[in-house]
Amino acid sequence: QAQQAAEQAIADAKERQAKAEDLMQQVEAEAKEAEAAAQHAQAEAEGLRHAAEAARAKADEAVSQLQGQTQDLEAQVSQHAAMVQELQQGQQSVARALEQLRSKLQKVTASLWAVGKQQAQGAEEGDEG
Repeated sequence: QAQQAAEQAIADAKERQAKAEDLMQQVEAEAKEAEAAAQHAQAEAEGLRHAAEAARAKADEAVSQLQGQTQDLEAQVSQHAAMVQELQQGQQSVARALEQLRSKLQKVTASLWAVGKQQAQGAEEGDEG
């Protein structure tokens, strides 16, 4: 009977091990997705920074032109409004990417929590046995 209990304990341990390995693979996949989302967000932020620099350069150029060309003011103002709209859209895109990253990080955290909880239960059961 002791041998039967030992065999059952070994079978249970192997099953927990398999579940833990599955969870770790899931965690790794989610971590890769989160990393890809982070890289996407970083690329979006970099693009936004370049757009802001370009807008700033155009704005500086426009200011010098406006000193002598007041009749061009309306056209330049609408051009800058379009640039601001582009920047706002870029910011929204970055915010969405960051929200996706936050969501993926929550999933990774939950998976890691589940793995830790399972390992802790396995350790408790091992102590009892």
